[in-house]
Amino acid sequence: MIEHYLDRLARTINANWDAPALTDFYLTEDGTAQDTSRGNHYTYGEMYAELCRVADYLERLGLQKGDHIAICGANSAHWAIAYLAIAAYQGVVVTVLHTHSPEDIARQIEFSDAKALFTNELIWKEISASFADEGNKLAFVISLADWSLMHSVPGASRQLADGQPKVNATFTEVSLRGQCHFSHGEPNDLAMICFTSGSSGDAKGVMLSYRNISNNINDIVDMMVLDNNRNYLLSLSLAHVSGLLVEFFPQIMRGKYIYVYADYFSIDQYHKALTIIQPYILSHVPPVLNELNRKYGIVNYLVFVKEVLSGASVIDETLEKKMLSGGVPLVIIYGMTETTGGITFSLVGNHRAGTCGKLIANLVLRIAPNGEILVKGENVMLGYYKNPEATAQKIDTDGWLHTGDRGYLDED
Repeated sequence: MIEHYLDRLARTINANWDAPALTDFYLTEDGTAQDTSRGNHYTYGEMYAELCRVADYLERLGLQKGDHIAICGANSAHWAIAYLAIAAYQGVVVTVLHTHSPEDIARQIEFSDAKALFTNELIWKEISASFADEGNKLAFVISLADWSLMHSVPGASRQLADGQPKVNATFTEVSLRGQCHFSHGEPNDLAMICFTSGSSGDAKGVMLSYRNISNNINDIVDMMVLDNNRNYLLSLSLAHVSGLLVEFFPQIMRGKYIYVYADYFSIDQYHKALTIIQPYILSHVPPVLNELNRKYGIVNYLVFVKEVLSGASVIDETLEKKMLSGGVPLVIIYGMTETTGGITFSLVGNHRAGTCGKLIANLVLRIAPNGEILVKGENVMLGYYKNPEATAQKIDTDGWLHTGDRGYLDED
């Protein structure tokens, strides 16, 4: 039986109540240290108290369990807390990449039937005209900065006595100490909609269940290297499954201290952040690793890095061999949004050049006669939201998801 990821998270929060959990990471103006004057900082207990307050806010706004609630904004501690609050309230999280055009952002929010949106003032200003029609479904827009209500449709705000709601302060870190518990829906219930693309207006909303998310997170947590160093630098977008389900959740499940890189960064800034935080895992896409290696040498991070994790695109063969010959503990993950981020995962000390590891638990893989990789099992999406035709093209009648990638299985 697959353990629900929210049950596992509850145990982790209770066991790490006073330990730091989340901080917004910014460099000082001269780039020499962390700027602790900016951003939000939470221990595990404070994080739970805050997400409870936000979940209570959603209830007071009149939102229902199962309602679709979108998040669109740059990485931040509040982005993560908004996600957890929606999940705790049993809403369906809709993740929207904030770097898309305002037109595509508005289109995805509208298409997903979101009734509420967490975002920032600038994004809302750019897309608000798209929701001026009184008939639209988006009833509430909530600030990621301070949870204030930036917009409500006529009549919606009258559900609340104070007219301009604030997050309920009934929940406190002291009263909740060690009492973390999440109610949640059934394993096959819809938990999340994550868009695959959107630059050309043809974004597909991938529907992921609690079972999908739980299986992916649990196996990745169990396969990542263990280390007493608690520091982790999160820099991939939380709106993508790679940033959310491969980076954020596996680390929060382990009780790590996640520095959420909130700045847009250059390679030089990223290097400085790495040297300041000294995370036990260095995780990024191949082009970034390639540039880091070119400018600073990946092997120089091994004084604190115990695993280098990469995925989302093909790693350069020369870089891969150079890293392995230099003793870099490289791990490759292969997957896609439609498989909740993961299909295969290699292990530290057991990675072979040119391969992408072994199957994640509870998945089956086969190679079609034309060489295409097919997969079925607990990570495979429920389908594309409001697009049964595209779903049928992606998942055949026998349940095999067609990845569109070619591959082969070796003797191992």
